[in-house]
Amino acid sequence: MAGFMPLSPYVTLPADRSLRQLAPLRRPATAADVDICGRFWVLPNSRRFVGATHMAAASPGGAPSPPFPPPSPPAGSASTAADSASDNPPISAAEAAAAVRALWAAFDSGAFTAAAPLFTPDASYVDTLYGKPFTGRDAITGHFRNMEGAFPSGFRFVLDDVAPGGRSAGARWHVETPSGRALPAGRGASMYTLVREGGVGEVRFAEAWDFPEPAIKAAGATLLLLRGVSALLKRFPGLLK
Repeated sequence: MAGFMPLSPYVTLPADRSLRQLAPLRRPATAADVDICGRFWVLPNSRRFVGATHMAAASPGGAPSPPFPPPSPPAGSASTAADSASDNPPISAAEAAAAVRALWAAFDSGAFTAAAPLFTPDASYVDTLYGKPFTGRDAITGHFRNMEGAFPSGFRFVLDDVAPGGRSAGARWHVETPSGRALPAGRGASMYTLVREGGVGEVRFAEAWDFPEPAIKAAGATLLLLRGVSALLKRFPGLLK
């Protein structure tokens, strides 16, 4: 089976194929089809791969093989049983959106430190303008205090859009001067991870990532650098080890 790449415990496909190239089966299954978690799928030009799949859709007698149980999700993933347990109820989209809006209302008021209680005691705040994350509510409070002193009074922090997804949420925002003009390079986006503190308590931020717009637009120079690195790695592949 050299040159084949395992995609799940139940199927092995050629290394140049991916699950994105699989299509749901809309005809009776054959030995060329693939059974993934009890559902049959077909590869484009699947005749090429007859006999190349591991645990194919049909048994030697021609009848479809019994469905496999779905694989257990990795520990800590969003689909683990803990998320649906009674002591850790899910977070609704409305709750996630309300938490993000409360955070940005504090920012817009200029009282950044008022947002600190919205984070869990061990939360992580990653501002990509800084070299390392602010870990823990105390460190986050200190970061917010510095922001209070850095921005002149009257600056607006405007939340443009919220994309709530329960335990995950995204936001798009911009900063305005007191006169209402958008601050140059003052746009950005953020991603948040939310938890229900204590399992049944209020929704809090466990992690936040801020991606401010870069002040210097160096995409052209970055692409040139990437081309140079790519050429170097092609010539000296041992550097990848």
